[in-house]
Amino acid sequence: MRIRFDLHQLNIFCTIIELESFSKASRKLHLSQPTLSTHIKQLEENLGTELLDRSGRKILPTKSGEVLYEYARNIIALSREAEGALDEFVGDFQGEIRLGATPYLGEYVLPEKIADFYKSNPKVKISLEIAKGNEVIQKVESGRLDLGAVGRPGANPRLSFTPFFEDRFVFAAPAGHPLAKKNRVSAAALGQSKIILREEGSQTRKAFERLLEEELDTKKISNIFPDTMEFGSCSAVREGMKKGLGIAFLPEHSIREELKNGTFTVLRLPGTPIPREYYLVFSSPWGESPLGKAFLAILKQST
Repeated sequence: MRIRFDLHQLNIFCTIIELESFSKASRKLHLSQPTLSTHIKQLEENLGTELLDRSGRKILPTKSGEVLYEYARNIIALSREAEGALDEFVGDFQGEIRLGATPYLGEYVLPEKIADFYKSNPKVKISLEIAKGNEVIQKVESGRLDLGAVGRPGANPRLSFTPFFEDRFVFAAPAGHPLAKKNRVSAAALGQSKIILREEGSQTRKAFERLLEEELDTKKISNIFPDTMEFGSCSAVREGMKKGLGIAFLPEHSIREELKNGTFTVLRLPGTPIPREYYLVFSSPWGESPLGKAFLAILKQST
């Protein structure tokens, strides 16, 4: 029986569907758009059906394309699993790991662990995509990512969630701040200081609001802190603290260098520090593959 497609064509086809664009797929695959169009046209001719709907702003699969996409994802995953098994046999991992993470984990936790893995496996290509936790989980489920790092486990029975990193939420202040000199700080005393907050809806902000409710019986931040700023990332909060904009409640790991060199001080406040656990999410077949096992082992090592 004649094979009417190859892995290269299937990979191009899946990438176009996942990115919903020829131009984005072209940039990701480092191939020209005419080259992609030629491969898709050949694939459609070989299969005798139209696979992509090009009529709208986004490139979407036709009914035939949806059928092929489900099989193509499995074929590509199986081929990568076979490559991983052979790599393990010869003691030389190659291939690709598509990793997604929330902003905090992608910026502060994973780069160091990726570097540790890369030292022993320089032929493995690792891509890191930053997105919100729900989006990361959805992309792992759909096969667009091999692995995700998120702030909380989901309830999807088709995916595995496993703890891999522990951190703590702390209140911190610049070393020269008046509260930094106190052995113990009351929650009420914090209200006399300017505070830099994470954006509403972030896990850091939610933990902070729970702390207020438990210690001061209020969720309304303005009742305690009349002078607040709101920043959209841990990096921005950290830099704001360095510029003297205020104290902050944030993950300890994000300021570990500043704590080590004495730029920041952790405030001793009732109810803190608050433990925080982070999770890896992946499908069982990928997690059980030789390459998956090797990478997961590195990620779970203590930092």
